[in-house]
Amino acid sequence: MFGVVAALTFVGTANADVMGSLGLGSSGYVQATLTSINWTADASAIGVCSPNPCNADVDSATTLLFTGGPLGLREGVEVNGGFPFGSPPPAGATIFNPFLQFASHPNLLYFLTGVFPGSSNTNCAGLANGQSCSINVAGTPSPVILTATGNGTATRVSIDMFGFASDAGAAVCFPVVTAACSSWTGGFSATIAGITPQGLLLFFCPDGTCDAADVAAGNRRDVLSVSGSFIATVPETDSTFFFTAELGLVALGVKLKKRLAA
Repeated sequence: MFGVVAALTFVGTANADVMGSLGLGSSGYVQATLTSINWTADASAIGVCSPNPCNADVDSATTLLFTGGPLGLREGVEVNGGFPFGSPPPAGATIFNPFLQFASHPNLLYFLTGVFPGSSNTNCAGLANGQSCSINVAGTPSPVILTATGNGTATRVSIDMFGFASDAGAAVCFPVVTAACSSWTGGFSATIAGITPQGLLLFFCPDGTCDAADVAAGNRRDVLSVSGSFIATVPETDSTFFFTAELGLVALGVKLKKRLAA
C-alpha cells in the first residue's frame, strides 16, 4: 500500500517538466487573409524541420526549462506543421498538431487546444490610440485583435492561444492529456505601420462588410516582423488530482489496517 502511495506521490511531483518562456522570431513574414495565417519559410533558422521548412526560430528571450534542454538560439521551429493556420483560402489551410515542433529537440512538442476570442467590439472605425476591435467575418467575430497604435496611424495585430506541452513526445499529451503535460498560453503579434484597423478591414472587405464573398476572394496582406511569446506552467488541476488520490489511498490503507487488527 505504501509503495502505491509513494509512486503516486512521485508522479505528482515529477509532472509537467516544460516550464518557462518561449520566444519566437523569424526572418520570414506572415501572409494573412480573413480566415488564415501562413508563416513563410525562415532562412535564419538553424536545423532542419520536417516535412516542411522551418518557419520560425527561437529568440534570445527564451528561458524554457525541459528534459533535454535548453533550446539553442535561432533553433528552427515548425509552426502549425508548416501549413497555413485557419481555414481556406488558401488551399491547405488547417489546424495542425503538434502546433510547435523544434528542429533539434524532437521530444519537445506544443499542442494547440484552443484560441481565445477576439475583441467584443466589431466596429473598427474611429478607434482612439490603444482601442481595439475584431473584424466580423460573415457574422462571426475573428479571434484576431486589431489595436490602434502609433497615435492611430498604425495597427497592432495579435492572436492569443492555449494548449499543452510535453518534453516526452506526442503520446503524453495528445490526443489524451496526462499529468506529464504542462499548460501554455501565448500567441503571435505584429505591428503594421501606415494603416488603421478600419483601413485593414476595408483592405479585406472593400464595401465595409465582410461576407462569404470576401472570404472566397482570399485577399492577402503580407505582415513583417511577427513575433511569438508563450509561457508554460504546471497545471494546478494535476497537483490537486494527485493530492486527492493520495489522501484517498491513505484513508483506504488505514481502514484496511483497522480491519486486519480486528
